[in-house]
Amino acid sequence: MHRTGKLEEDKLGSVMGLQRIAPWAVAFLPWVLTLLFAATSGAAMLEIRVKGGEHYTHVYEWGIYHLRLIPLIAIWAEDENEDFIAHIYINNRSATSMWGVGGKNISRPTTLPVWLHKQGIKYEDQGLVADGNDPLLYAVASATPQESLIKRWDTPKSLSPGNYVIKAEINHAYDYNERYQKDLPKDHPDFNAENGQPSVIWKGEWSFGLKEERISLVPYGHGHPLGKDGKIYTDMDGITDALKIVESVEVEYMPGR
Repeated sequence: MHRTGKLEEDKLGSVMGLQRIAPWAVAFLPWVLTLLFAATSGAAMLEIRVKGGEHYTHVYEWGIYHLRLIPLIAIWAEDENEDFIAHIYINNRSATSMWGVGGKNISRPTTLPVWLHKQGIKYEDQGLVADGNDPLLYAVASATPQESLIKRWDTPKSLSPGNYVIKAEINHAYDYNERYQKDLPKDHPDFNAENGQPSVIWKGEWSFGLKEERISLVPYGHGHPLGKDGKIYTDMDGITDALKIVESVEVEYMPGR
């Protein structure tokens, strides 16, 4: 009897203890569940793989020097109306507009003209340059890899499910060919300054939702050889080596867990 009474007393104490704890547990339960969900769930993400092609690296003879050049690359997202949404990747030099030893904010609109016109700002005395005050631009900037590029991008929380466009602009300076020749007169229709062939635009459509998706971007057009505007010109006649800078641009979409 004594032992049974002791057990009943302990049980009663436990119940009373739970009654005292219950209001606190109920109050904190949503907060605890939110933390647990955040710790076990992942944001939706894109993984972009740019595979270098036959002309990913380019050797340009400048006097007695042989310059080994790697391409300039910009990747960004647009809505289904092809209005700019967000940067995904940009090489460092294009992000800072730093070319040679001249410092920042040097205008080189021939490099990535479509990307620049999508989000660039224009200084009256310096021409079109990237927006050096955009922290989101610096967040995705890095040096161009020597062979191929793999970039992971967490989709913004503000992005709503729907149809979007991924674009990549890729360019080499000094990649002259039969059409885009070196030292053409300025009044020649294919005058390109020191650009050579214009930038090539790769494009793919992406459905942002709950299903995984793989997208292969395809060459869609090119930028203006002198960077005079941000239009995409779909006539690819005369563009040769520039189409072989990269072999493929693949995008894998992984929805959050």
